[in-house]
Amino acid sequence: MPKLDVAFVLELVPEELGQLKTVVIDVLRATSTIVAAMSAGVPYIVPVATVEAATRLAADYAERGGCYLGGERNKLPPPGFDCGNSPLEYLQLSSEKPVVFTTTNGTRALNRVIDSKEILIGSLGNAAAVAEVLVTSPEDILLVCSGTLGQIAAEDVLCAGLIIQEM
Repeated sequence: MPKLDVAFVLELVPEELGQLKTVVIDVLRATSTIVAAMSAGVPYIVPVATVEAATRLAADYAERGGCYLGGERNKLPPPGFDCGNSPLEYLQLSSEKPVVFTTTNGTRALNRVIDSKEILIGSLGNAAAVAEVLVTSPEDILLVCSGTLGQIAAEDVLCAGLIIQEM
């Protein structure tokens, strides 16, 4: 029987992740925005940790047909970004271009768990689907609550609980 664990803040994520199936949760708002963008047909999203890295990567994409540049720092879209971090903004995007995405908490969490065997995105909008994948998983599972600036975020904990309940 696989083991299930929850990291209530990013700082509690173990160093070794290689054999874990990891679910990153940032309800307000990164993972909710990613789920909305994917639902709208965006082909893929590239989560990066910093605004600078996002801007550099977007410049590289310009040579290959372009991308959308999305995200926030301290709840505000950085200058020159196409979108902030509201799920509604991403429902309006063309499904032809990917999104390079950076946020204060969520993309930092995604980059922190990059060495996991598999990474899933968890939100209130896809909790049942995530649970359906996890319930058949032979791997140990780690739910990672991104939190807010190193503090526990109640909405992330609620989502982790919902995923567990759905399992």
